[in-house]
Amino acid sequence: MPAVERLVGVEDLVRAEEAFLTSSLRGLAPLVRLDARPIGRGIPGVMTRTFAEAYAALVARECGGS
Repeated sequence: MPAVERLVGVEDLVRAEEAFLTSSLRGLAPLVRLDARPIGRGIPGVMTRTFAEAYAALVARECGGS
């Protein structure tokens, strides 16, 4: 999936179908709510779950952990 890095605002996030944050310490963390406003359906979406599983598998392969 192509990626684009850009600044996003609050309205961009609450209009998104899915959103997540990534970091080397937390891996992939789904964003489901911003204040009281849901992002997408308010639950982690298919792509977020797919990316989280792929990232966890990559870390396990390359680092020997989970």
